[in-house]
Amino acid sequence: MSENIENLEQISAIKKRINEIAFAPLAEHGALFDQVHQDLSAALAHVEGISSQSQS
Repeated sequence: MSENIENLEQISAIKKRINEIAFAPLAEHGALFDQVHQDLSAALAHVEGISSQSQS
């Protein structure tokens, strides 16, 4: 159960960072979105790994 809370906190942090990109200089948007995309991909891979393990 605590792993679900950690995942939700991580996703909430990523959502907050996405919202903050709007306040960054336009020239930085691409790099910031790339970083968020990497973090989101890693978080999703982690969640998918948990899902695969629970089905076994």
